[in-house]
Amino acid sequence: MLPVATMVNSQTDEAMVERIDQIEKKLDGLAASVERRFEAVDAAFLEQRQYTEFAFSRLETKMDARFDRVDARFDRLERKLDNFIERQGEANEAQRQMNEAQRKMNEAQRHANQLVERRLNRLE
Repeated sequence: MLPVATMVNSQTDEAMVERIDQIEKKLDGLAASVERRFEAVDAAFLEQRQYTEFAFSRLETKMDARFDRVDARFDRLERKLDNFIERQGEANEAQRQMNEAQRKMNEAQRHANQLVERRLNRLE
C-alpha cells in the first residue's frame, strides 16, 4: 500500500507546504473564475434591464400617442353627439310649436264650423 502524506506522517514539511500552496492556488483560481462569472451575470442583468427600460419607453410613447388619438376621436364624437342632442332639442321644440299651431288651427276650424252651422240653421 502506498503511504499517504498527512500532517502527522508527512516525510517533509516542505512537501506539505507545496501541496497546500497548490490547493490555495487552485482555490484562488476557482474564486476568481466564479467572480468573473458573477460579474458577467451582473453585466447581463444590467444590459437586459437597460434594454427593457428602452423597450418600455418606446412602447409607452407609442401607447401615449395612440391614446391621444383615441381621446381626440372621443372628443370629436362627443361634440357631434352634443350637436345632435341640441339639434334634436330644437327639432322637438319646433314640432311642439307646430303641434300647438295645428291644435289652434283645428280649434279655429271647429269654431268656424260652429258659426257656419249656426248661420245655416238660422237661414232655414
